[in-house]
Amino acid sequence: MIIHFLENHLKKINANKPTIKIPPIIDFSYFDGVDPKKVTTPFFLFCGSAAYEDIIKFIIEVYINSNAKLKNYELKLVINGTLDQLEKLNQFINENRCHENVEILSNLSYLDLVNLYKSAWALLIPIGNNIQDQARFPFKICEYTASKRPIITSDSGAIKEYFDDGLNAFIAKTDSLDDFTRKLNLVMDQKKLSNRVGLNGYRLGKMLFNYKTYSDDLKNFILS
Repeated sequence: MIIHFLENHLKKINANKPTIKIPPIIDFSYFDGVDPKKVTTPFFLFCGSAAYEDIIKFIIEVYINSNAKLKNYELKLVINGTLDQLEKLNQFINENRCHENVEILSNLSYLDLVNLYKSAWALLIPIGNNIQDQARFPFKICEYTASKRPIITSDSGAIKEYFDDGLNAFIAKTDSLDDFTRKLNLVMDQKKLSNRVGLNGYRLGKMLFNYKTYSDDLKNFILS
């Protein structure tokens, strides 16, 4: 199982069903072997599907309302979707007159994607307050922790089960444009804190989201 929401749901169906609680897991050794790219302009990064249009527009609005443009920070959006979906997002960017600072990237190799993770100033992943988001734990968060860069996310779903605000992630109030904007400004203004939070997130992730952590537990569960 991934989070308490699903665990509790399963118990209602069959309280005697054996379960094992495991978050999404990745290979941290791969990330450790990738070097960040050298960048001339600092940037924030979001990675996800164009199906999360509302989330992506929220991120763009946060960027516009923050001090990022004044401080010469860019926003990169790694988005996979249809041509129509990407065109709608580009239109939204143009309407908000931030096309020179906001870039949409698609169809990157996994190596290039990890390079971007490790080069970003911070990694963004807002989470909504709906049933879908309450029941999921985004796989991207595991990858984000492995990059050693600070994560800015929301206090929804399983986030608070794993992360503490200002310690191993920056956690904004769910759906709050102002609070998410404050977190974005904070990581720009406090570099040492941001780097420390990113490193703490990595340590947490390596302990909880590394596949090697669960190899024995999975083997025993399958054989039991």
